[in-house]
Amino acid sequence: MRIEIKINQDIKSMKKDVWDLVGPFEKIATWFEGIKKTEIEISDNGNTVRHLTFDNDAIISDELIKKDDFSYTYKIIKGDLPFENYIATIGIKSNDESVSLYCNISIDVSQDNKDESVKFLEDIYENAFKNVQLIFESNSN
Repeated sequence: MRIEIKINQDIKSMKKDVWDLVGPFEKIATWFEGIKKTEIEISDNGNTVRHLTFDNDAIISDELIKKDDFSYTYKIIKGDLPFENYIATIGIKSNDESVSLYCNISIDVSQDNKDESVKFLEDIYENAFKNVQLIFESNSN
């Protein structure tokens, strides 16, 4: 079954500053904890591919498929995960006094793995976004 997962975090900072941190596809390890190594290559079709090695030595490969001024979309092309056909968009939107950092994810998952997969993805992105929030809160003091 195809499911959608949406994660949001408001951050009190300037849109450009937040995007300078989370926007570079190849620099995810600066705000997404648990990544010990990032390798970048260009695929045969000219897209950027990042190979992420996590602290537990798991490796996931992502391919950037679209990039705009304040969002990018990528898909997982390799990794041992309980779901398939992962596509996510990470971006930011301006609010009155802050920005909203978001991640919209689509996956194919079996009913047996649905709850576990949703919780896993929500937890890792909520933690990553809280880390971004903490980075900006500590910089404003």
